[in-house]
Amino acid sequence: MDPFEAGIVSSEGLHGVMDRRVAQKLSRGINGQRRSFFYNPMWKPMGDTSSGSPGTFYRRSGSYVHYFWHTFDQVLVRPSLLAAFREEELRVVNSVGTHSLLKSSGPGISPRISDHLPILFKLNTLP
Repeated sequence: MDPFEAGIVSSEGLHGVMDRRVAQKLSRGINGQRRSFFYNPMWKPMGDTSSGSPGTFYRRSGSYVHYFWHTFDQVLVRPSLLAAFREEELRVVNSVGTHSLLKSSGPGISPRISDHLPILFKLNTLP
């Protein structure tokens, strides 16, 4: 699922939110029950303004609604780990050394490598 799909954002699913400040509230009440948040930083590396590729998976299709790039590979962080999470070190890996993992002929991932791009992130040791 992409970060914006119901299974990720729904309180009945993973309850992942794109805003660290919302996640720091820990949970929200729905019909008298507390639902805990995850912080989902994978919204930031999506699209053309990302420093790497615009997603972790690329697929062409003839369907009417199609995104081409998807972010199926994700990091979800509980609020208790936010102090250890290094957001500036989260990235979609699109090259290893000088070897690109992307197609040289246009958008997409080199089929010789994989159908998904890896993600890299860092958690610091908590004091």
